Amino acid sequence: MLAIPLFPPGPLLALTLIGIAISSASIYAFASSLKLGEYLERKHAKHMERLQNALRRNPTSIVTAWSFLPIVPTDLICYVCGVMKISFRRFLLGVLVGEGAICALYIFAGASLLDLGKRLIGT
Repeated sequence: MLAIPLFPPGPLLALTLIGIAISSASIYAFASSLKLGEYLERKHAKHMERLQNALRRNPTSIVTAWSFLPIVPTDLICYVCGVMKISFRRFLLGVLVGEGAICALYIFAGASLLDLGKRLIGT
């Protein structure tokens, strides 16, 4: 988060969430034209089936948890939800809650560390 020294944490989080919403909605909207599904179904059939079954049962919770974890690509869950035609509102809510939580953690912790560093250096 290179913008932490340039923006206050609140506005930076808001701008970050707007960008996440736009990019996630774009992937969701154009998922059927990306043709990634054939590759994923062929290469990772068992994993894709498990993910699709979980999304059918509780899409918002799955998307939220997936979006919060930094080791899994959020773009993939956006794609899968778009292909499966998961409710857009539930999908976007999950992405914004999950990504919002992890981004808030990064932004506010980074701002706090930056302030602490400034106080220790004495500037």
